[in-house]
Amino acid sequence: MGPAELFAQARFTQRSTYERGVYDEATVTLGADNPFNPLPGSPTPVDYSFSKVFGPIASADETRNYVGTVGARFRLSGEWQATLSETYGKERLYSGQYNEPNLYELNAAALSSDAATAFNPFGVTSSAVLESVRAQLFNNATSGIESTSLIADGPLFGLPAGIVKMTAGYERREESLIQSEWVTGPASPGQESIYNSFSRHVDSAFTELSVPLVGDPTNVRAAPRLELTVAARYDDYSDFGHTMNPELGIRWLPFGSLKLRASWGRAFRAPTLNDLYDTSNNASDLLVLPDPKSSTGQSLALAMQGNNPGLKPETAKSWSAGFDVVPGFDPEFSLSLSYYSIEYTGQIVVPDTANPFDTLIPEGEWAAVITRNPTPAQIAAVCNRSDYQGSAAFCLASTPAAIVDYRLANLALTQTSGLDLDIQQKIATGVGLFDVGFVGSYVFRFDQEGTTASPRVDILNTFQNPLKFRFRAVAAWDEHLPEDSGLGAGLAVNYTNAYEDPESTVSPHIGSLTTLDVQLRYHTAANLRWLGSMDVTLNANNIFNQSPPFADYQFGFDRANTQPLGRVLSVNVSKKW
Repeated sequence: MGPAELFAQARFTQRSTYERGVYDEATVTLGADNPFNPLPGSPTPVDYSFSKVFGPIASADETRNYVGTVGARFRLSGEWQATLSETYGKERLYSGQYNEPNLYELNAAALSSDAATAFNPFGVTSSAVLESVRAQLFNNATSGIESTSLIADGPLFGLPAGIVKMTAGYERREESLIQSEWVTGPASPGQESIYNSFSRHVDSAFTELSVPLVGDPTNVRAAPRLELTVAARYDDYSDFGHTMNPELGIRWLPFGSLKLRASWGRAFRAPTLNDLYDTSNNASDLLVLPDPKSSTGQSLALAMQGNNPGLKPETAKSWSAGFDVVPGFDPEFSLSLSYYSIEYTGQIVVPDTANPFDTLIPEGEWAAVITRNPTPAQIAAVCNRSDYQGSAAFCLASTPAAIVDYRLANLALTQTSGLDLDIQQKIATGVGLFDVGFVGSYVFRFDQEGTTASPRVDILNTFQNPLKFRFRAVAAWDEHLPEDSGLGAGLAVNYTNAYEDPESTVSPHIGSLTTLDVQLRYHTAANLRWLGSMDVTLNANNIFNQSPPFADYQFGFDRANTQPLGRVLSVNVSKKW
């Protein structure tokens, strides 16, 4: 074993944000004996905006993230080498929301029969009552990861086209999440405190073989050349089992300026610790649901909602094919085009009919979450849950026609395919170096099924879903080569196409969006000691302050595809050693 090369790296980031906004309307149900109830003798729901009395809601967030890695690289024997590393990181989120009502205290004031303590949504509520229902919501979350990794690579044996190479490795990983939430207010300090702590252990093993099939064994860049890549990864999770995922790839250079490539593989995404174990929002109860199988048109059902410890990994199968062109007469030009096709199965979703109370109507579609004619043991399992909202004795004595499980589940399927295009051109001139590029994507389809029994729906180019076409075109100029001192500038055009909102009758068409980003930068020479190799950059994103296109939604824009921020100015200073 040869000498070891030691390495270490660390990173710390801290971000703070502050927002002010208007509180959405809340529904307050006045008690039958509330002296301000306009319909005395019966509970009366009233929509009310607390922004009128509390002012704008405010939220303040601070995120701290730090991660560090130490390790060693060393030679084993011959041309084999290995890397051993240890990584530790944490992310802490501190969040506070202010000027919101404490729903517990608000409900008490709405039910009060004393004019001095009752909530009055129609007149002037006393300042004492208002302060009693004003609350602050605080949330602290700490996520952590600690991992050990050992990777070795080297040659196995020779073939006529070259050496077969192998990479193999093992990784051990610990994940953790700690959450705490509490609501405070003058009348209820510490009300509704929640504390959760979750963790899991993961062991992974992986390997990859690179096999040259055709080509010159002395020059791996010479054409023609054909190479095959075979890889596999095994992951064993302490909380839900194991998974095995293979991958195949092929690369063919028929001649020097063209590379053809294709790949196929399987992948997975593990459910988050929150999805598996956070039960703070879980609940179960008896409901009366519309039921076409009932002679009365409705049936009693037991329902559960929230997160689910029985979740399994989401899985995906994908294949891609494409080519890269770098012509010999212009090595500063490159073009890459890739086609992809991906099928996701067992996606983690909340069972979501158009109306959750209509789940029993399209029963065949949602059979995976419906248990008809449940046994006494199945009924007892729900009635005795710690999150059951009513009387367990009453629940056990009931005879529900079905149990409906609205918790997160591995139900959905998505299929998508499309093209990705990347074109780059560098041009050296007497006035500097120009670099122009175009990166775009075109999606052919994005089909979803709520369950394996649901009809397939094409959601491409619709509100809050993937868009068909978007691109970013960039033109940059540098006074000198990147390693020399000098000025630089850049322009970028961003485009997203128009699309539809089929659920809206007010504005079913959402317009396209084009924005322009501008950048100015200066790079210092390397020989300036502490000021050397420094970049000072001024960025102006969306310089013309374009607003996102209007969408018929409570926020007025599509949060999945656009941002509410207009012009954003920023300064970045970086230095290399």
